[in-house]
Amino acid sequence: MVAIALAVTLFGQGPAQGSPEWWSLRPIARPPAPVLDAAEAAWARTPVDAFILRKLREKGLAPAPEADRRTLIRRAAFDLTGLPPEPEEVEAFLGDSSPGAYERLVERLLASPRHGERWARHWMDVVHFAETHGHDQDRIRPNAWPYRDYLIESFNADMPYARFVEEQLAADALYPDEPRLAPALGFIAAGPWDESSLRDIRDDTIDRQIGFYLDRDDMVSTAASAFLGATVHCARCHDHKFDPITQDDYYGLQAVFAGVGRADRAYDPDPEVRRERRRLRGELEALERREPAAVAALGNPGLQAEVRAWEESVRSGAVSWTVLVPESVTSAGGSSLSVEPDGSVLSGGPRPEKDTYTIAARAALEGITAVRVEVLADSRLPKGGPGRQDNGNLHLSEIRLLTGPAAGGASGPAPGGAEA
Repeated sequence: MVAIALAVTLFGQGPAQGSPEWWSLRPIARPPAPVLDAAEAAWARTPVDAFILRKLREKGLAPAPEADRRTLIRRAAFDLTGLPPEPEEVEAFLGDSSPGAYERLVERLLASPRHGERWARHWMDVVHFAETHGHDQDRIRPNAWPYRDYLIESFNADMPYARFVEEQLAADALYPDEPRLAPALGFIAAGPWDESSLRDIRDDTIDRQIGFYLDRDDMVSTAASAFLGATVHCARCHDHKFDPITQDDYYGLQAVFAGVGRADRAYDPDPEVRRERRRLRGELEALERREPAAVAALGNPGLQAEVRAWEESVRSGAVSWTVLVPESVTSAGGSSLSVEPDGSVLSGGPRPEKDTYTIAARAALEGITAVRVEVLADSRLPKGGPGRQDNGNLHLSEIRLLTGPAAGGASGPAPGGAEA
């Protein structure tokens, strides 16, 4: 809409003082079709043909012979879908002599999903779309594809051009209740992005500011060239010499894009999901602010019942862990190991560069599927642990689990070797 408004402003200015007529910015008018003689009128099928014939007549030329049907179907297929017709399609068209056969062929090709894929490519060229950032690093854009798919769907749906423009420039502002249109805004950020200047340089540097304005210039120039058919680069520095575009026009348009941030942003195409997410996010923010009404709502009986049901569902599928209480612990390097009341093992005494701890325990369990080793913080360790290096670090390089029967038929000791 901004680009359209700018175009209207420019059209309304008329020719600048002492400048040539701005024919390119005049409102479009429908000229009368040239008058044809009888022979020409028999050849012409549309008003466009009359203009073609007039120009041919001025140049002393005659129309080329009509293409044969095989050539026609190939031209139509390549132009509308970018693919050759199937042999069966060619044979069917050659054998169809009924009136309107060519029109039906064109309608079928326009209805093909390949039509949107073919013509979306042309639009992507206009907006210099790419799935990488460009510049020196040229990283992959893993989430560029939704904009590409949006274009394909728009062409296949025969979207009106005015709506096509609106969605790409301001879908979030004009259609806030249609989150499925979020990918359309990929138009604004479809061009190159200079990571070196816009991410890796400090915010308070001139180079960062230069990179930012170059980035905004790309957005402005893309919008102007795509929707106005006019370049506006010159107006960054001075009033445009060849079109009535002032610096005020340029920077007024750039201000619209000044707040645009390039990033991968999640969105919910389903309006119901979007509304529910917004509601839940609002409740969470209210709780974080400790709003009395939100806190009081936590005691609602219905909500408490939901929480209990959720906890039960989580508990029923939870993994059951059993803490093994060591019967003996030894250190190959001379460290002093002691078993704490909670079953954990505390290391003290000498601190060898490498050590192997052997821990033996009995477990009255069947079908053990996993063993988990937890390293814990403790105020008695350097920097609070969990290791005994000066910085509190611990480096665990290997764990070996040995199981076997013990005397008396009980579960056997499970010594584990570890270097710390």
